[in-house]
Amino acid sequence: MKNFLFISILLLLCSCRTIRHSNLQKVEEQKIEVAQLNSCFKNNFTKVLFKSEINIYKNHISGLTLIKLMPDNSYRINFITELGLKIFDFEIKGENFKVIYCIEKMNKKKLIQILKEDFTLLLLENKLNNKTMLYKNKNNSENVFRFHVNNNYKYYYVDNESARLNKIENCSFFSRKVSIDFSDFKNNFPNKIDILHYNIKLNIRLNKIDK
Repeated sequence: MKNFLFISILLLLCSCRTIRHSNLQKVEEQKIEVAQLNSCFKNNFTKVLFKSEINIYKNHISGLTLIKLMPDNSYRINFITELGLKIFDFEIKGENFKVIYCIEKMNKKKLIQILKEDFTLLLLENKLNNKTMLYKNKNNSENVFRFHVNNNYKYYYVDNESARLNKIENCSFFSRKVSIDFSDFKNNFPNKIDILHYNIKLNIRLNKIDK
């Protein structure tokens, strides 16, 4: 009876994992460079200004977010309210993350760790080995590269026609944790970026402000 119960739970978990990416077909294992993922924050990127919203549980904060590449190849991420109140100022270089400033109400260890993971994932500053599994979606419109990193799976969806990075997912073995969607492209840069969490009530919306 115990063995039957264990097997039933295992099959259920495995089937859930399969359903989540049931539209993907495995192609082959290969090696690629991170540059081949064509992140909008690499190559000729210098800086970008977004109108931004952060919704965390019942709290809503709106304002402006500036992401800027610094001379030492680190990134600075500044978020201020529309009235000019500074909310946070982070520095990211590779997997090194530094809090320059964070408003007291948000300066909580767990929340800072989540924001670190979100922005590191967004900027493709997380450490990736060059060994990946290539998938295709069923209509063959995207190449999907899956990396296995620290017991998580990171999926990068790259459009076949434009070679643009459309989406990033960070998943545990059994469930999706966070997704980052890039949309409304103009001059190969997304006007909209949505960061959505599935296990906590947190989402971030970034809307590019044209110069």
